[in-house]
Amino acid sequence: MLNQCIFVGRVQKIESFNSEVLKVTLDIITNNDNHNKIGIEIPDKMIDESYIRKGNLMGIKAKVSSSDAQTYKFIAERLTVLGVKDDEA
Repeated sequence: MLNQCIFVGRVQKIESFNSEVLKVTLDIITNNDNHNKIGIEIPDKMIDESYIRKGNLMGIKAKVSSSDAQTYKFIAERLTVLGVKDDEA
């Protein structure tokens, strides 16, 4: 059984961080300029604050998790920084 999804988008919001997980919101723009906001949990062992910043373009491979088949969460398994927001621009 395969449980993987891939998201590419800009970090819109860094929601919360505790000792186990960082929650971020990605803004994903589709071909017809619709904005989709996806919440993703990043385990602490994958967190590098120098790359996970608001405005950065990220590629995230994640798995889907649900305990009740009503509420779903996406848990990152791999992160790739595709573009860093230039603070000087």
